[in-house]
Amino acid sequence: MCSIVLLLLSGCASDKALESLPVNIDTVCIPNGYTVTYTGDIKMILETYCTDPGYGSCHQSGSDYDYTYYLGIKAEAEIDGPLEDQVLKFQTMPPPNSMGPKDLTDCELQKLSEWIYNWAPE
Repeated sequence: MCSIVLLLLSGCASDKALESLPVNIDTVCIPNGYTVTYTGDIKMILETYCTDPGYGSCHQSGSDYDYTYYLGIKAEAEIDGPLEDQVLKFQTMPPPNSMGPKDLTDCELQKLSEWIYNWAPE
């Protein structure tokens, strides 16, 4: 009987210890082993900052720099290429006169960087 009580108490003690660990899921932008892809990550970032017609975005379908589909942005997504230079290095995109959101989050910037440095997987 005593061993059953001890077993139950030890189970509760370990549950309590796990519950008290400070875990903030929001701080993990790119989990270990995760591959940032155009479809899973980058497309949403581009839709927010670059291709939304409601903001008069200049990278819409039919423009010289159409970012509404993978091959439209793939050519720009090279190491030391236009996307890295304008968004990550010099932060000139989105431009100051954009009617849409201008400041990418640290996580969005990290995802763009990872995507470019992993050869921009679809």
